[in-house]
Amino acid sequence: MYKFNKRLFDIIVSFLTLIFLLPVFIPIIIILRFSAEGEVFYFQERYGIYNSKFQIIPDYYSNS
Repeated sequence: MYKFNKRLFDIIVSFLTLIFLLPVFIPIIIILRFSAEGEVFYFQERYGIYNSKFQIIPDYYSNS
């Protein structure tokens, strides 16, 4: 029961935080879009099993 409650709490807090920060993110994305060249998000193309292509947003802060 503890894991379920913790998971539910995490989902609700994450959702509320995202809703709360959305008004901050939108102007930042608009400013980046018009002030910098290129895309707002950087996607990398990778090859998976059987040479199928897929795109990811790289995580530059992980040590893996």
